[in-house]
Amino acid sequence: MIFRRNTMNSDDRFEILNEIDSWEKELKKLKNSDEDEAEQIREIEERISDLYEALADCE
Repeated sequence: MIFRRNTMNSDDRFEILNEIDSWEKELKKLKNSDEDEAEQIREIEERISDLYEALADCE
């Protein structure tokens, strides 16, 4: 999903927030897992960070 700066409406923001929520739930599962998922955790943390940046850019 690619968003352009300052062209988002409330539906776009809601979609980003839902995606952040989904990734944070997945991240929590991985962190509670017995397996070493360090690389996947790092990738998800980066994705969440990118989504927060996109959200901040539209405000």
